[in-house]
Amino acid sequence: MSHYGTELGQLVTSCQLDLDARRAIGNAVELEEALELLAERGLYFDAMKLLQKSLPLRDLVWWATLCVWGNANGGLSDVQVEGIRRVAAWVREPIHEHHQEVAVAADVLGEADPVGRLCTAASYTGCASGSTDVPEATNPTRARQLAIMALRLGRHHAFPGANRLLRAGNAFEIGRAIFATENHWDQKSAA
Repeated sequence: MSHYGTELGQLVTSCQLDLDARRAIGNAVELEEALELLAERGLYFDAMKLLQKSLPLRDLVWWATLCVWGNANGGLSDVQVEGIRRVAAWVREPIHEHHQEVAVAADVLGEADPVGRLCTAASYTGCASGSTDVPEATNPTRARQLAIMALRLGRHHAFPGANRLLRAGNAFEIGRAIFATENHWDQKSAA
């Protein structure tokens, strides 16, 4: 029997965290506590697995966008910068017009490109309708997969920068801030 809270236990099981991570979490009941315990031990990759599964799609796409942009170190092409701009506009306001713009950018960039993956993830996440600003996902499973792949590419492979653990720590802190802040894309600091 798990000593985690039911929801946290299910999340830990579905993320297939390694033994060190499960031990680090200990008797945590809340996700925030588990994230803190993992971060204290530098187990950022496991902490990010929890965030990747628990964040709503729109937040996950925003997290991946900030990581790709932050790790690019100015190394994005004009087309990629335009893709980032379109994803950011969609995150801030997931209306039909912005949804169409990310779909076009996704077609231009393709899924092999980290920004193209972001655009495709946003496209699959859909657009808001009616009185809600929550997008209706057309393909939520694929959207989550693409956002996670873009996050990993932005963190590891696509761009030069700091060592792997430092990039993971930085990416985790961005994700944790998104997790802790409602409507974080409206914050001036995120712009």
